[in-house]
Amino acid sequence: MQNDDRALALLKKYGDGLYRFAYILTLSDGAAGQILSDAFADVTGKLLLTESDKDDRKTLFKHIYKNAVKRRTGGVYDESKYGKKSETFNETVKLPIKERAIRHLMLYEEMTEQEAKEVISGK
Repeated sequence: MQNDDRALALLKKYGDGLYRFAYILTLSDGAAGQILSDAFADVTGKLLLTESDKDDRKTLFKHIYKNAVKRRTGGVYDESKYGKKSETFNETVKLPIKERAIRHLMLYEEMTEQEAKEVISGK
């Protein structure tokens, strides 16, 4: 139960960023929501949460990436559905999933290149 409470607190704190990451990997609202749900199930099902929010944040991003790659859901960005975004966003969504993940984490989640690479490597 304590782990579930901690996961809920982390979801409230990092949920928007985690969802954005899942979306940029999948380019699908539905898939992003499912991946976010799966990542939290992974984390709360195993006692992976620590006392360090920074470590928890990286752990959650790792699970988002792992679940996105496992699902192989790489849609195509539909500008007519979501509207025109920034040039940076448009360039990012055209990259292969690994490069897209690293770029997103560095630009939007303020991770260093090393931290972003750790997230996608699962280390």
